[in-house]
Amino acid sequence: MSLRGWALSLPFAASHPKIHDRPEAGGFGLPPASSFREHLTIHLYNRRMIPPERAIQQNDPPSDPLAVEPRWKMWGCLALLMVALLIVVAPRISLSRWEVIRHMNAAFDEAMQWRDGKLYLSDAAPIWEAPAVDGRKYNVVGHVFVLLSLVGVWLSELTGAPPGQFYPPYYILMLAAPVPLVAFGVFRLQTRSAAWGAVLAGYFIAGTCMRPVLWHCRGSSIYYINHVIAATGLLIFAADMLGRRRVWPAAIGLILAAWSRQMTCLYALPFLWLTWTACRSPRGNPPSAIGIESAFREITPAGRSVRTSYVKFFAALGVVAVIGLYPMAMSYAKLGNPLDSGYPGMYVGRTDKIALDAQSCFWGTRWFPRHFKSMNLTLPTPDIRENTIYFDNTDRDGGSIWFTTPLLLAVFATARRWWRDPARRALMLSSLLVIFGLWGYHTTGSHECGYYRYALDFIPIWFAVIAPYVTTPRAAPWTLACLAWSTFYFFMLLP
Repeated sequence: MSLRGWALSLPFAASHPKIHDRPEAGGFGLPPASSFREHLTIHLYNRRMIPPERAIQQNDPPSDPLAVEPRWKMWGCLALLMVALLIVVAPRISLSRWEVIRHMNAAFDEAMQWRDGKLYLSDAAPIWEAPAVDGRKYNVVGHVFVLLSLVGVWLSELTGAPPGQFYPPYYILMLAAPVPLVAFGVFRLQTRSAAWGAVLAGYFIAGTCMRPVLWHCRGSSIYYINHVIAATGLLIFAADMLGRRRVWPAAIGLILAAWSRQMTCLYALPFLWLTWTACRSPRGNPPSAIGIESAFREITPAGRSVRTSYVKFFAALGVVAVIGLYPMAMSYAKLGNPLDSGYPGMYVGRTDKIALDAQSCFWGTRWFPRHFKSMNLTLPTPDIRENTIYFDNTDRDGGSIWFTTPLLLAVFATARRWWRDPARRALMLSSLLVIFGLWGYHTTGSHECGYYRYALDFIPIWFAVIAPYVTTPRAAPWTLACLAWSTFYFFMLLP
């Protein structure tokens, strides 16, 4: 931009509250390719001299790629993503063998007991990790999957299944199918490209610990099922917090996450903060950090009552209250104490190593070094077995996320850019709280796995935050190289 152009546009740019916060802004806080007429349009809109409809209707073609991207391209990229996942991932997660087995899933057994008006588990339920009260076992994990099981069994019975059976196709459609669809939608919105949305969605599924976690879901393991549900919820949550902040999508995502993985309830902090800042904005929802033109589609129309904006904040408060009160109510009904999570009771009378660690210290800073090493430093030993590469993780706890998913290193490489965006900064800082909370657990849950599965409680947030910056022409080769390595690693990792 010339000196004359900058001088002419400066008064109008200064009047726009969010121009200086844009991560891709050029010198002096101005977008590098902005025209004088564009700044004039923004200035007139801010002064309420033209309605928002006329601000959007310009003679020039819209510069927002999503506004001009043909619909066939979006559906084509999604179809290619699904085909690639069916070829690369489906065989490695044994998709054809997925089923829900009652005696291996306490949440499913609880759902079936609900149908009979009972809260305690049946004799067929797994009793390995279920606290007992007065001789009866209770389930305390997987609140969301209990509800999904009720819906899944109801749909199965409508289509002719025997009573109490969860048909595998419905199980796959309700648990596995939403992951690529939600991931594609979220990353497409963040990158403003259907092609890159498909690439990052494929990376998230095939190149992170999501791939082996999905493999464990075939055997009805409630802990791995909870990871999948929580990761899907976190993607929905991040998309709304980084976008229009309509509250209800973020609320759904946060409920899915917090009722599946308890430590993700800490994301309620940025949920409330970002909703509050959006309500205090004189123009309603803050513009997106990507593209000035898209900001016009996200500004609350003139004349909307400020009271309506504050209703969103009080609704967010209500959502957070529900997130906390529902588990407390279930704990009171089952265990007689709303503050008893039931987790310590899982390990009573057990003598295995995990139980002994939990009995000595269920949560504490003494476990921080173990988790730090498991998450950051543990590396496998590659060798050749049966004429193929094998990653040996014998006697190792977890696996370095920087080795298995090197794209996460972009969190540091792009820190200066996402730090300028208040929404991205808030999500990243809250993810640090989640990490410190995870480090206090008495187990990593990843012994001899080759990956750190607790990372799924923050990887969806990190991917959404860095997505716009790792898909630029300069960063694209590195992103594709990371995708190739991570896909290879998790493809060769057994299972």
